[in-house]
Amino acid sequence: MGSGSTPTGGKSIYVDSGIKFIRSQNVYNDGLKLQGIVHIPEEINKKKSGSIVKPMDILLNITGGSIGRCTLIPDDFDIANVNQHVMIIRLVDFNLRHYIHILLCSNYIFKLMMDEQVGATKEWLSAEKAARFILPIPPLREQRNIIAKINSIQALIDDLSPLNEKIQSINRNMNCELKKSILQHAIQGKLIPQDPSEQPVAIECKNPIIRRDNSYYEVIGIDEVCIDDEIDYTIPYNWNWYRLSDVSEVIMGQSPPGESYGVEGMEFHQGKTYFGDIILSNSSIKTNNPKKIAKSRSILLSVRAPVGPTNITPRTICIGRGLCSINSNAGCTNEYLFIVLRTMSTHMVNDSTGSTFNAINGNQIKKYLIPIPPLSEQHRIVSKVKELQSLLDTLE
Repeated sequence: MGSGSTPTGGKSIYVDSGIKFIRSQNVYNDGLKLQGIVHIPEEINKKKSGSIVKPMDILLNITGGSIGRCTLIPDDFDIANVNQHVMIIRLVDFNLRHYIHILLCSNYIFKLMMDEQVGATKEWLSAEKAARFILPIPPLREQRNIIAKINSIQALIDDLSPLNEKIQSINRNMNCELKKSILQHAIQGKLIPQDPSEQPVAIECKNPIIRRDNSYYEVIGIDEVCIDDEIDYTIPYNWNWYRLSDVSEVIMGQSPPGESYGVEGMEFHQGKTYFGDIILSNSSIKTNNPKKIAKSRSILLSVRAPVGPTNITPRTICIGRGLCSINSNAGCTNEYLFIVLRTMSTHMVNDSTGSTFNAINGNQIKKYLIPIPPLSEQHRIVSKVKELQSLLDTLE
């Protein structure tokens, strides 16, 4: 047992062709990975004769994050050398090599390695420590039976791997669909029970929407216009429909002058490039002449290329033509409105137009119908959505 060393000169002595020089990144339990292998000259290999790799050797990583990775050198291997991060184990009886390799890859041996590490960072296994490991060695025939059984199980695992990947993909898609379903149930009043004592939200608006005989009418001047064809689902008795412009302030983005961009000024976002799952990430682009501003905690809606994605900005920013800012008024919370808008992305895409790329305009956005429950119920809905989505996140 012994490890190699890094030749004097380090990387500078590597050559395009010569003796393979195996490092820890080449050693894996299922074999050597020779992509990116480096080479050393023959004369250096001769000087490092004590760390020459031969067929049927076992290599073990003994330092760093890959400590414990182990590979069996094939019987038809030619020649190589190793650096100080790799230990060579050359068996007295080569008939044991397959079993010993499997044993060294086991959790049993890995735990021994973790317990016996030395050094200031405890990420180095010495040859002296490794030599004292006590290994369980069964009769040769039983070794062969163990190896055959492990190989058959591994073959079964390999056969099931595509199926497992498909199951994981189904689970991810199912998780995504469940999250969408939670949001849809939330805005239809189906996620939590209603409290009969809670009164509907009353928001003063230019064109109020009233309910009569199971239909909805928008009061425009002296006329009542039926809007049932704009409504896709029913809502509880103490909820009301409002236009988005009635329950929020909608600000369409506008790009600042080109000469105003730089490293100082207000953070600028042209579109959804820096959208996260929910919270907006930082942009390095700044402007000293912002035209349209989204306040901290505003909802951001992508209105072009693509249409529909939403985020929340935790800070005041300048927004360009690809975004609009939405801030709820006193009758509606931003967190609840964010949930509603997330269910409407497909609707927005269907409404979008454009020859070069699709987009929706401010008038379209302001006219969207929003189901508004009592204010206290909005808070309960937001809380329940967070609880359920957090639970789904733990299952991914």
